[in-house]
Amino acid sequence: MNNEINNYELNRLIPPEIKNDEFYATIQIIAREEDIKTVLEIGSSSGEGST
Repeated sequence: MNNEINNYELNRLIPPEIKNDEFYATIQIIAREEDIKTVLEIGSSSGEGST
């Protein structure tokens, strides 16, 4: 079953559509400097456009 979860289509990484703005830079700084254990991303994507 674990293999099924790993291969599930929604578990793949979808590249960002908006990059190199102030919000993107802030997220990178926080991720680099803080001891983050969990991330909750709210939204959905088919990979065809922003939510």
